[in-house]
Amino acid sequence: MQIIALNEYKTKNMAKVSLNKMADKLANEVLTNGKSKRIKVRTLLKHFNFEKRTEENATRITELLSERNILLNPSIMKFGDTWQLKLDDRVYLLERTEEIRVEKEKTEKIEIYDYQSDKWFDEVQKKQFRTEKEVENKFIIPLLKRLGFSDDDRYDGMIVKAAHGSKSTTLEVDFALFNSENENLKRQTLLVAEAKKEDRLYKQVELDKAQKQVKSYAIWLSCHFGI
Repeated sequence: MQIIALNEYKTKNMAKVSLNKMADKLANEVLTNGKSKRIKVRTLLKHFNFEKRTEENATRITELLSERNILLNPSIMKFGDTWQLKLDDRVYLLERTEEIRVEKEKTEKIEIYDYQSDKWFDEVQKKQFRTEKEVENKFIIPLLKRLGFSDDDRYDGMIVKAAHGSKSTTLEVDFALFNSENENLKRQTLLVAEAKKEDRLYKQVELDKAQKQVKSYAIWLSCHFGI
């Protein structure tokens, strides 16, 4: 029994070391070269010796690379009950501080929104936000539309599997925003938004907690922006 237990202990530790070494190798390639690395989801799984894709190993890969300051763009996580990426789709491994670089076939003209002439910003200050749902309907959704996101770009209440240390957990993102019209961006989370009742953010400790919550969502979704 002792020999069996020792062998199991060695096997688990060898697997752990192997995963960490592979994460170190991939992270070093990105950090040393100073540029992103593009790789198929299938190949990424094989690098970590995972034969099949599961929520558990997708979470583990994301966690290992995140610990080394590397983000996956788009995220390989499962959104709700659906895998957003096929096994032959490619993802970018990026240094967290690096801007997301996406290949574009044509230069897009960006219109600057003239918020100063929009009376909504004045009127919204007079509205009452008695519940979190009212914050979502009266403030966040109209604001997101003014930022250029359509209803098709918005994923409401997106469920994401994540982990805190050795414990798995489930996150519910109030709003995750995509670009449904751009083939390169329709699976990449561009912005996460978290709603809170107005009277829950008066204390600094509450505000700090809310900011950490949004940051956590952004990290697991390989997203650079949150509100």
